[in-house]
Amino acid sequence: MIETNNYYWYGVAAAVYIVTCMMFSAVRAFHNCGTPKERRDYIWPDRKMQVCIYLTALVLLPYVLNPHSEAAWLLMKSYFPCTYYFYCGSLIFCFFGTVKQWKMWKTTNLIAAIITFLAMLPLILHAERFGSFYDYVNGLRFDYYDHYMAQHPNSIPEAAAEASGFTSYKAYTNVKERLPR
Repeated sequence: MIETNNYYWYGVAAAVYIVTCMMFSAVRAFHNCGTPKERRDYIWPDRKMQVCIYLTALVLLPYVLNPHSEAAWLLMKSYFPCTYYFYCGSLIFCFFGTVKQWKMWKTTNLIAAIITFLAMLPLILHAERFGSFYDYVNGLRFDYYDHYMAQHPNSIPEAAAEASGFTSYKAYTNVKERLPR
């Protein structure tokens, strides 16, 4: 059995959630149900709205790419409370205002979407800046550099930097200075 920590599995679970949402979005975008066409009073959320709601799961990509990042974890924890109030509100508006009355609820939905977007934007930007895949990969390279130096105490830093995937020791020090650790 592969020994790993739980962060890996949390990232895999988030990836499964994103893939599931993408599949639901694709199905909803290209599939028309017969009942709403036959019965105009049938309560059914707008197709375009459902596709957009499912596509919002893409904001969780920073967490999938780097589940160890605290900024990405903050984004993950905040995603569900922020977005599901909007989703539930949209579904309630569709229930009380049928598809034929969509124009009546359009402004209210737009305001709710803007509030949700403004609540999520700082978290998304923070996760992208401090939780990117670039940071994750370079963190692994730094860990390998430390491991290499411990295993080969007589080695020069240039050799360890190149063994860790950096083009030179100068590239290693430049990246080390830029990244928060």
